Amino acid sequence: MKRFALIFAISLICALPLRAADWDGFVWAGFQTTDDASGFGFLDVTASFDLSHSYPLTLEVGVYEFVLPDKRPHETYVALAWDDRFRLGVVRPAYDSVLPSKFERIAPYLSYERAEYSRARTTTLALRDGAVPFGLSYQSRPGDWTWAVSAHSARGGDFHSASFAVSYEKGPWTVAAAVEGLWPDHSDGAELNAKAGVTYAKDKWAVGLSFFHPSAHDDPDILALDLSYQATRDLSLYLVSELAENSDFNAHGFGLSYSVSDRAALTAAITQTGNQETAGHFGLSWRF
Repeated sequence: MKRFALIFAISLICALPLRAADWDGFVWAGFQTTDDASGFGFLDVTASFDLSHSYPLTLEVGVYEFVLPDKRPHETYVALAWDDRFRLGVVRPAYDSVLPSKFERIAPYLSYERAEYSRARTTTLALRDGAVPFGLSYQSRPGDWTWAVSAHSARGGDFHSASFAVSYEKGPWTVAAAVEGLWPDHSDGAELNAKAGVTYAKDKWAVGLSFFHPSAHDDPDILALDLSYQATRDLSLYLVSELAENSDFNAHGFGLSYSVSDRAALTAAITQTGNQETAGHFGLSWRF
């Protein structure tokens, strides 16, 4: 199914008179000093291609992928978008549009291992089980508000899902929340994921507090605290802590990012999880 989605995207790109792509996303390449220390990559990228001079119709092709030595867990997105609001195809869940794991920017390997805490079940079923959920989504940005809704159905994953996300930004404050409902074909009931958080950013400081309720993943609730400080024009420091009801599921990390250009930065971090495993993460990141 994933191969079909990729082939479909390539076929559209080759067949249609597209203009230059508009790229958006984040790429990280490096290594981590875990027990099986190895190279590691992370991509969360979308390319948009204009399909018409007369109408706001675009083709979006994207990927959310973790690159490991022996596997490439990923979700591929292929969608037709109208006016950057309506999308049809393999679309990103609205749930993923707010409150991603802060480990993604300093220790992507840990965010892969803990994807169930902050990502939609729709996404993790694609990562772990190869499901390709087709669906549709809508987003709007009225004033200081941003909200999105999406619905998905995956034969390969035997489930249907829907999610809603909203955020509000005013001055130094940002408040966000999201909920996802999942209806597996093998179950009569619905499963639920939810999250909410607030961030305060002022001058060189930013502090965030979030709560994650990954019930559909059968994981414990998590309270997350993140702190960042821009020490110099090019150097930023990060502190991330995720606390669970059961300390075995805790995770903590300290990292830094040093900008080498407007888009590229060297990153380094040290993390520790509840099982007392300590790891280092070193890489080069790019933002599009």
